[in-house]
Amino acid sequence: MALVSDIGSKPNKRTTFWRVLAQRVLLIPEAAVIVGLLVVGWAWGFPPVLGFLAFATMLAFGVRLGLMALAEQQLARGAYARASRLTRAALRLNPWSADALALQAQGLSQQGEDEAAEQVLRRAMTLYPDDRLLLSALASTVLAQGRVAEGWQLVRANDDLAVTTPVIAQQLAWYALHVEHDPSHARMLVQRTDLERLPVAVGLPLRATLVEAQIALGAHDDARQALAMIEQQLGLCVPAQQAELLYHLGQLHTALGENGSAYFRRSVERDPDGRYAQAAWRSAVNAGV
Repeated sequence: MALVSDIGSKPNKRTTFWRVLAQRVLLIPEAAVIVGLLVVGWAWGFPPVLGFLAFATMLAFGVRLGLMALAEQQLARGAYARASRLTRAALRLNPWSADALALQAQGLSQQGEDEAAEQVLRRAMTLYPDDRLLLSALASTVLAQGRVAEGWQLVRANDDLAVTTPVIAQQLAWYALHVEHDPSHARMLVQRTDLERLPVAVGLPLRATLVEAQIALGAHDDARQALAMIEQQLGLCVPAQQAELLYHLGQLHTALGENGSAYFRRSVERDPDGRYAQAAWRSAVNAGV
């Protein structure tokens, strides 16, 4: 039997259905337009003008998908100005696109513009409040600004998916390391994600977090083995992610008492306009002193 508090907190099924339906329409408004044209066409005997409108709608949908695909490629290469132009064009075709808004926020975040990225993500969350990926991205952006308590609340909202979602597991592991100062818990969270089966782009950031936990626990040999594995697979990542990982590799080698300047310099070379470029350059200079 449901408790009174449970009944009060559960959403009305009819309200949930209409909300989900509205979100689907916002995601792909072209589909709703085509359905409407088909209904009108059936009623009016499918005049040629409706066929033209349907073709134009499908063409706009294809163009929008192409713009987002190109924007994602440019972000991976660190071509932020070009990616921003492509994303803005996609948003002009559909201002409510969750994917385009996420890409826009990603581009801002990769350049270190976390406040602007947060504004974009909060707008996206008003449109898609149940989107876990948007919530995770928002949590990362808030944490990057040093608002740990607020970011932690957002991360905890995804805690039930931590075992199956590597990005959320990494956020929880970061909190365990840097706020709870519990590297054992951080290591456990990472190891629960089954690193061996994850794609390289997802698994390597988690391995870097695992290395940080191992260093904190004094397991330096394990940390060096994991670092070697990261370096072997680094070339499988896109340049922007390589820059981020190289910056962290420099920090981790420095924490092991080694010279990390080569990693910092490589980080700057991979993504000279990215969020880690200035910090990596300063670290390279300091390491060389």
